[in-house]
Amino acid sequence: MYIKNIEKMSNRKDNTDETHSLNTVSHGLIVLDPDTLNEGMVDIVHFCGYWSPPTQDDINHLKEELKTDEEFGLTEIADRLIIQEATPETVDMYCRPPEE
Repeated sequence: MYIKNIEKMSNRKDNTDETHSLNTVSHGLIVLDPDTLNEGMVDIVHFCGYWSPPTQDDINHLKEELKTDEEFGLTEIADRLIIQEATPETVDMYCRPPEE
């Protein structure tokens, strides 16, 4: 799951600072599709990393992007998706290189 290269991690103004890299992401939002419920597990269909705790504005912005931006491939199911804060373990899974 580790993401090797991210060009656009956030539209927040703080994403241009040189100290912000994939390795310094400490928070995230995950997008779940409840229609994929299988044995109590739900698929994460999108992850968005942040360098500080996401705000309600961040959540609203992500909801809007998922509904309108075809690049995500989720516009047709955006109304049923659930957005929630990622656990530290989930952030690590997406943003830290696997240990060799």
